[in-house]
Amino acid sequence: MINAPKVLVVDDSATSLLFISQALRKAGYFVITAADGKEGLSKAFQERPHCLILDVVLPGMSGFGGMSPLTCYGSPA
Repeated sequence: MINAPKVLVVDDSATSLLFISQALRKAGYFVITAADGKEGLSKAFQERPHCLILDVVLPGMSGFGGMSPLTCYGSPA
């Protein structure tokens, strides 16, 4: 799985994180998880995932507005 596409899953529901992560791993993706928007934003900049699966209703940060800084960082290196 070294060359597997990286997917970041951000959700405050532990059940949803587990379900989505297991399905993606089974399909061959490398999965990174975050339990809130702040952690998700931090991991997005650190890990530079190919895809982001985002719960838009997150505590403390809207999934829409909170992730807007990602639109300016460009594609993964």
